[in-house]
Amino acid sequence: MNTVSNLLDEIKSVLENEVVPGISLYTNGSNADKDAEEMKFFKHDLPLSAEFRGQENKYFPCLIVRDSGGKIATASEPQINTVKIYVQIRDTNPDMSGYEKLIITLDRIRDYFLANGGIRGKYQLVYPIEYKVADDITTPYFLGVLVTRWTVNRMSWNDIEGFL
Repeated sequence: MNTVSNLLDEIKSVLENEVVPGISLYTNGSNADKDAEEMKFFKHDLPLSAEFRGQENKYFPCLIVRDSGGKIATASEPQINTVKIYVQIRDTNPDMSGYEKLIITLDRIRDYFLANGGIRGKYQLVYPIEYKVADDITTPYFLGVLVTRWTVNRMSWNDIEGFL
């Protein structure tokens, strides 16, 4: 399995099992959202077959984990991959609480990664960490992205000719 796919699977596993097991995390312990939808997870994007009209709960709320490129600065430095974690919340409450849920989710994910410095000792988090929230009015959808950077191992190879 290639490193990028492995990293995406690991992020999904961490988010699904340890950070945001369900949207009900916003209740602060109350039972107000006991019927809330659970977070859905997708690699790269929503499925091509996604049809939203009347099926919004099938896709929202969701997290989309997408590799958006990498960089190797020198032969002796590790590869740095940029991974974007998109958070999409659908909330029709008139108090616009969907925006607050979006920010809470982004903060919890960021704080988890900061507290651990990486993912299960496999990938090291690299600074800066950024987040952005959609400026356009997209109600009842609230959209944000957490931009993370990670050191990942490159494929090993042998220096048969002794050049290095």
